[in-house]
Amino acid sequence: MDIKNINTIAFYNIRLLLREKLLWFYTLGMYIVILFAQLSNQSILGRYSFCVADFSSSVPFMNTFFFLIFQTLPLVILSCHFLSKKRYVDSMETVYYRPESNEEYVCGVFIAFISVFGGAAVLSLLMIMVMHLLFMPFPLGGIYYLFYLFLMVMPALVFMLGLSFFVITWLKNRVLSMILLLGFLVSTIFYISDYQFGLFDPLGLSLPSAFSRITGHSDMLGYLLQRGAWFFLGLGFVGLTILKFDRIPNRPCSRCKWIMAFFFLIMGVACGSSFFFLRQDEFRERLNYRSIYEKYSSYPKAYLESQDIDYEQREDEMFVNTKLVVRNCTGVELDKVLLYLNPSLEVTSLFINGTTSLYEREKQVIGVPARLSPGDSLLLELSYKGQIDERICYLNVPDAEIADTRERMYLACRLGKRYSYLRKDFTLLIPEVLWYPTTVPPENPGSPYDNSRDFTRYSLRVRNYGKNKVISQGMRMKKGDQLVFRNESPLPGLTLNIGDYVTRQLIVDSVTYELHVWRKHASLLKLLNDRLLPSSVQEGTSARSIIRGARHVAEISAGNKYPYKRFQLVETPLDFTSYFRNEMKCSGFVQPEVLYFPERGFGTKIFSSEVEVAVHLLLFREEVWRNTFSWNKILGWNMLWRKYRLEDVECSKNPHLIYAQFNNQISGIVSQTYPFLNSLMNLIIEDNNQTRIEARPALTPIWEQQAIDYLRSRSLKDALHDNSLDVAVLDAIFVLKERELVDILQTQGVDQDKLVFFLMDFFNKYRFKMVDFEQLNEEFKAVFQVDWNMILPSWYMNNKIPTYLLKIAEILRVKTENSKDYRCRIEFAVFNDSDVDGVVNFRTSTYLPGGWPEMQRAHKEKRRESIVKYHAFKIEAGTGKRFAFEVNEFLDFMINTNIAGNLPNSFLCRATGVFASDTTQYMEEVSRDYFLSDTNEFIVDNTDPGCKITQPSTLLKLVKNEHLKSPKSWIRFINFKEENAIFPTSQWKEYIDQNCQGTTIRSFVFTRGKSGDYRLTWEADLPKEGVYEAFVYIPSYSLNMMQKYKISPLGGEEKVVYVDTRGEWCSLGVYNCLPGVNKISLSDEGEENQIIVGDAIKWVYQGKAME
Repeated sequence: MDIKNINTIAFYNIRLLLREKLLWFYTLGMYIVILFAQLSNQSILGRYSFCVADFSSSVPFMNTFFFLIFQTLPLVILSCHFLSKKRYVDSMETVYYRPESNEEYVCGVFIAFISVFGGAAVLSLLMIMVMHLLFMPFPLGGIYYLFYLFLMVMPALVFMLGLSFFVITWLKNRVLSMILLLGFLVSTIFYISDYQFGLFDPLGLSLPSAFSRITGHSDMLGYLLQRGAWFFLGLGFVGLTILKFDRIPNRPCSRCKWIMAFFFLIMGVACGSSFFFLRQDEFRERLNYRSIYEKYSSYPKAYLESQDIDYEQREDEMFVNTKLVVRNCTGVELDKVLLYLNPSLEVTSLFINGTTSLYEREKQVIGVPARLSPGDSLLLELSYKGQIDERICYLNVPDAEIADTRERMYLACRLGKRYSYLRKDFTLLIPEVLWYPTTVPPENPGSPYDNSRDFTRYSLRVRNYGKNKVISQGMRMKKGDQLVFRNESPLPGLTLNIGDYVTRQLIVDSVTYELHVWRKHASLLKLLNDRLLPSSVQEGTSARSIIRGARHVAEISAGNKYPYKRFQLVETPLDFTSYFRNEMKCSGFVQPEVLYFPERGFGTKIFSSEVEVAVHLLLFREEVWRNTFSWNKILGWNMLWRKYRLEDVECSKNPHLIYAQFNNQISGIVSQTYPFLNSLMNLIIEDNNQTRIEARPALTPIWEQQAIDYLRSRSLKDALHDNSLDVAVLDAIFVLKERELVDILQTQGVDQDKLVFFLMDFFNKYRFKMVDFEQLNEEFKAVFQVDWNMILPSWYMNNKIPTYLLKIAEILRVKTENSKDYRCRIEFAVFNDSDVDGVVNFRTSTYLPGGWPEMQRAHKEKRRESIVKYHAFKIEAGTGKRFAFEVNEFLDFMINTNIAGNLPNSFLCRATGVFASDTTQYMEEVSRDYFLSDTNEFIVDNTDPGCKITQPSTLLKLVKNEHLKSPKSWIRFINFKEENAIFPTSQWKEYIDQNCQGTTIRSFVFTRGKSGDYRLTWEADLPKEGVYEAFVYIPSYSLNMMQKYKISPLGGEEKVVYVDTRGEWCSLGVYNCLPGVNKISLSDEGEENQIIVGDAIKWVYQGKAME
């Protein structure tokens, strides 16, 4: 192979490529689009400048991302064109027919393409580098530009070129080749890029690619293996192209060419297989750890009273000596003590009360052979060393969520996931990684809500930390070259952080506040100081005032005082990850005394001009917008088209929500019969606390309905031990059952506010302790004369749900002597139409004392803006109750059927402004007959069998659709689908609304106005001959537009009627009807985009038939 010939061919092909005018125009347009997208999303010039991600590697990555997506199209088309014989004659023909070898020719063309497209990538990166220096307010990070050029762009170009050459050479059909290649490209970019952790993504767009300035790349080995796989496969395809290329007759193929081609292919497969098995091994090991936890989950656990840890780190290994005092608080004799320790840490010695002991170990579980009688304690001394296996973390989080890197991304740049660090230059260890031995595991994968914990008095001695800063809980004391931390109070866990930090410290109201920032980001502290310098004009923005304000909001919202003497905000790498767990009411970012925030305040405004707002958003907002990628958002199409798409944003629980530090992490309840009680009591406090800004927040509709559907035939006990149950559904079940329990207690005379106050007082009384449930029950009985043990068994085991009939009257005003008083009368009735007892509640919201000005003040102070009260009533099976009462300073009223077969399960009502003539108040029994319609009325609802819908035919489905019914009644409603909004289409859809007609289900169907077919028909079987008046109920979604009805009375003439009344029964006329099926049909005739709605009809008997 002659290098000179290759250079000549490459030179001429480069000239030909540069002559392609379409390529020039396309590339120029691409540069404009890329610059627009990046400047508008990642610079101070953009419309999203207030939320620009402050990490340097995102800039070259997004540039590379756009470049690869836009340039692979011309790359595929031109490569097929240049290697195909069916080309127009041009200056390259003089080279094509010269006697250079096929190998030299293919290599020359390959180098030409790499040079041109690689050069275009370099130019694109250089342009954005200039923009980065001028308009992007964070460090340049030039090494990242080289990384993405050589490890993202080059493997992608090599593979796509090699594949294109191979396909066109072997198929010998340019059109078919381009179709196959473009199909492959589209499928890999939009459909299978995330399959098998990104293995099948030749462009590398779905791989975690962000760089932290603290720890670098999150998974460099995996990244190199994946990129290497596609790079070597591309070279292998080039080799196969040489073997098959027939520009000139090939000499007999040498063995060397075959060996080289297959060597590169084998290398590619080897790299890809290594990547695959590396990921598979991770989840296989997680499964092993999970099974070990479940194996020992029922074994009695000792209580860890104290632990003294002596920690030393050498390079990337820890060497630890620890002393533990464990006590048997189980009430039964233990034949061995279980310890839990990270499986990668090697135990070098174990002493029991000063005597060397053997032990058994199975992964993360260490069995210490020591008999321990109830109440006795023993001293364990343990020495261990090694590194941390992060696969032990978050085993109760589904593997699919662990593997999904889309949850942590900025624009299209995925941050990666790390759960701990043990490096020479940086260490971050939290309790979830089991870096020290415990007697209770940090999680229970088999039953997440069984999350018992120990409150332990820790001391930590750290050696050999050099010039780094050591951060942990407790009082810090320096003893020579050692640093000692002693906790003033027992804690549920201990963290350790060692790194090159700079610290700003401030003491406010006897609490020490510390902000620890990575030294490379020390400029952020100066920026923060500039924002917080007090002045005569802006005293409210001083650090002390912001801290006091934030603490006030936290204590008001949590209903408790801050329990610790210090609070530390610690910067962590971009890829440091944790998950919000509902059973813990926090994530691993929130530890006692410590809260970890993302690098350079990523996703927050802590270091921007709105510091106070940023602090509130970071610590107190319950849900946060999750960064997702959207072409609509990136390119500004939503702005250009005045369009907003719901899929552009997603919400998730705020992993930095701080309230767990005030309640969940300060005490706990232990119960062998009900191991979930600790989570339950904390949820009762959080969900029902009057100081919480939002009362009983609404659950996600689809998860709530799946939870109710599950409870139709199964109990809470079944749910807590059902490993196949989706975590989100389990969380919804737990919240629904908690609210049901609070309502049951209220029917026993336990006021909701008094219940919350009792639990908070109890936890504060036994602060930093685990208390037996029987102790709580005894004190509860002394106060309320109610025994939990008489309520919990049936509540825990109940596997049926009720169904109710409801009748709600309009809310009317009541005249008072003072016209400014706003007093309303509420009247409603409920009947339990099932064979199981149930509990319903109604909620009243009233003005705060002081009225509207006080509501405004509450809003400013982040307090609840109204007084919310819940009132619960037990409705026994086959019985009903009717209520009438008055409420002062009325805002709104809501009835909740809770865990029941009703849709919707809540009804929100407001006053009409009409004054009531009847002001009596009562609660009385009513029968089922009270809820039935008049005997002369015959109603057919859209959910009844007499209502029939015919869906229009389509090209894909040329037969009549089935009626909108489903075994699971809630599935068919769009309330539980992604669109969750009334957007009419050619198909009939069904929507739940409280203002509709119906018994247990209140809904209507709707479609888009079309040509005028009668596709919705109500059939009523009238029992006798006579005169009937026909009515139709039209929900308010018809928007005052005409709807066309055809009335077909049996034995009479058909009549067409147009009506435009909405929100009430509207007469369609009077008709003579014979006994039998009489019909009313709704036409879909209407204006463009008109919503045609159908709910219910009724025939009202007026008397005998007219002559």
